[in-house]
Formats: sequence, structure tokens, C-alpha cells
Amino acid sequence: MSLVANILQGASKVDLDVINRNIPSIRKDMDVLKKDVVEHVENVHVKYSQKSKLNNARLNELLRYQQTLEELKNKGELVLNTDLNNAEKELSNNMNELKVTAYKLQVLLRVQSILKLLDKFNDDLGRLHYVNCVHSIKALNGIFEAIPTDEYLEALYTLKGAVADKQNILIERLQTEFSDNIDLQHENSTTTLRIRKENEEMKNIISALGCYSECLEPLHCLARKLWEDIFIPIVNENLILEEKEDDMFASLVLCSQSKEKTNYSIVFNNLEIVLKFLTVNFTYNISESKTALEYIGGDFNDNLSELIVKNCLRDTMPSNVDELQRYNVIIDATEKLEKALLKSNIFTTQTASILEYVNNVDVLFIDKMCAGYSMKAKEIMKKDLHDITEVGVPYNRCDENFAQSSISKNVEELVNLCVELLEKAAVASPDCSVILLSNVLNICRHIALLYRNFTKLT
Repeated sequence: MSLVANILQGASKVDLDVINRNIPSIRKDMDVLKKDVVEHVENVHVKYSQKSKLNNARLNELLRYQQTLEELKNKGELVLNTDLNNAEKELSNNMNELKVTAYKLQVLLRVQSILKLLDKFNDDLGRLHYVNCVHSIKALNGIFEAIPTDEYLEALYTLKGAVADKQNILIERLQTEFSDNIDLQHENSTTTLRIRKENEEMKNIISALGCYSECLEPLHCLARKLWEDIFIPIVNENLILEEKEDDMFASLVLCSQSKEKTNYSIVFNNLEIVLKFLTVNFTYNISESKTALEYIGGDFNDNLSELIVKNCLRDTMPSNVDELQRYNVIIDATEKLEKALLKSNIFTTQTASILEYVNNVDVLFIDKMCAGYSMKAKEIMKKDLHDITEVGVPYNRCDENFAQSSISKNVEELVNLCVELLEKAAVASPDCSVILLSNVLNICRHIALLYRNFTKLT
């Protein structure tokens, strides 16, 4: 045998002795530590007989054993690669024992990590460091998700229940603190929005809500109330708004005067008052890139855009050319409102534009005008078909003019209506001309149907 082989075999024998001597001792120590940890979990989270406190000495001891086991594992693998047949059986048994002990150690380290995070959570909750509390809950849930279900100790089930309790405590605390800082009450015909003046506590609360999706319900609840009790009434009713302020709160009071819709300018002015109130008094971020108002607005901004268009701007559409020429005033007012909505972050660049609607006023005006002509055409068609008139000139085969004949006066009125529409189409923009000509075509179809019915009767 070579000198190198002798040296390796001698080293392997030494490693084998170290493994065989240390593993049984470490196994006993693991059992003692396991009992200590389980008793601690039981006393703190089951019997509540003592307060939890960080035990750094126990953690350091576990980490020291982890390092020792890793060294023994490496030595065992080295021994297995040498020619020590006479010790192979004993070594194999001890290596299996090492794996079991290492598993127990990993479980205890996980338990210790959970205990440390729970202690940190309690400390941060007492200091009102809600963002840190959220991070601790996320880390705790991550630990439990990484543990296979077949590796659970009874203590882990106990701790998982304790984490669920802490999570519920955090959510309830955030909801309560949020409600203490911003409140919206609706009673009879009066709605009051109260916001506590800017403070670090609310900033911390909003940041925590943004970090934890399970905690976002207070923001969604506020969005629903703003939509139902403020934005919808402003557009659909006649309201008077009043701002109030004291040492702690800024308040906005909305009083309904009637359920009837009011002028667009009053609606726009009231909306701008609400937007300014929110941007001045609710200046919090849920993340580095998103404000709380943007998050809240995401729940209803498209609905608000549609509401403003359908229940306000649609009523402003001009009915005649004079109104159309004065419509720039409404376009300017709409542009100002949209800028305020975007500045507040209630609207984003992805929200349906109310300005785009009024900028399309020419087509909308023609649509409205065509609707009027269609209504007029229907009224003419309802008149007596037997009320006839003579049109054309006496028949002369050398004359190319329309030969004299009898037609219903309804048809004559409808033809005159179509001529009026064609004259307007001749001077309108291409898009508007298409709409006008389509309207003429529809009326002509009705004239043809009316004429067929008349000829059948006569």
C-alpha cells in the first residue's frame, strides 16, 4: 500500500471514530432541545403561562449543532469513499442516524425562526410599526408553506394557529385605525366625509395596507362609499357642499336639495370641490408608485366617466346650430374637470375620457338632430293615408317632367323632410354626411313601405 493510501486510511479511521462517538451524543442533545422548544411553545401559545421572549442562546446552540452535523456528514462521505469494509455497517447506521438528527435539527430551527418572528411581531405591534408586522406575517406564512405536511410537529400546528391569530389581530387593528382616521357617514339627505389631518400613524397604516393584499378591504370599502354616497349623488342630484375644519379633522358636508339633476356647471364645480378636498387631505401612498387615491379610484373611475357622460354631458348636446357654435364653453369646462380627475389620480390615462366625448360634438349633434328628424318622420307616417294631393304636370309623352299623379300628403311631407336632410348633408363634414345620408335612406325605406300600403288600399 502506498504512503498516500496509508495516510488516507488513517485519516478515515480517525473520522470514523469522531462520527461514531459524536452522533449518539448529539442525538440526545437534540431530544433535550426538542423538549425545551415544545415546552416553550406550549407555555406561551397554549397555556399562556409565560410571556414569549427571544432565546438567543438556544438559537446559537442549534446553529452550532447544524455546523457540527454538516462537518460529520462530510467526514462520513469521505470515509465511505475509502476501503474500510470492516467499519461499513456501523458507519452506515450512524450516517442514517445523522440524517434523522439533521432532520430534527431543521424542524427545531424552523420552530425557533417562527418563535423569533412572533416575538418581533409583538414588539412591532406594540410600537405601531405596522409595515414591519406585515413583513413578519408574510415571512411566517412563507415558513409554513415551505414545510411538507408530513414533517409537522404538534408544536408547528400550535404555532400555525398562533400566526393566524396574529394575522387577524393585525387586520382588525388596521381596519380600526383606518376608520378612526377617515370616516364617511350618510344620514337622511346629508353625507359627511371626515379625514384626520395628515399624520404618521395614517401613513404607516396605508403603507401596511398596500403591503398586504388581505388587508386592503378598508380601501375598497371607502371606494364603495365614495361612489355611492358622494359621486353618484353629485351627478344625479342637486347638492350643496360645505367644507369644515377643526384641530384634528377636515370635513366635507354634502346636503341634497332635491333629487332632480342640475346644470352641468354645478355638477362640475361640486366634483372639483370633492377632488380638491381629497387631494389636500388624503395624501398617502400605498406603494412607491401608487397613491391611495389611485388605488381607490381604480374601483369606480370607468363607472364615474360613464356616469358623467350619460347623466350630465349627454344633456348638454346642442339641438341647433346656435347651441353648437356656443359649445366650446362646455368643452373647456370638461377639459378642466378631466385634468382635475387625472391630477387627483381618481382617473388614470387608461380611464375612458370624458373630454373625448364632447370633442366629438359634431357627430353627436348630427345624431341628436337625426333622432329629431326620425321622430318627426314617424309622426308624419301616423297621419291619415287618404289625405291626398296632386303632384307633377299633366301627362305629355314629349315632356320628361314627372307626370301628374295623386299621392298621400304624408309622402310629400316625408320627401320634403328628406330634401332638407340632403341639403344639410351636402355642407356637413364627411363623418356627419354619412350619418345624415343613412337617416335619409331609412326614411325613404319607410316612404316606400307607406306607398305600397297606400296602393293596396286604393
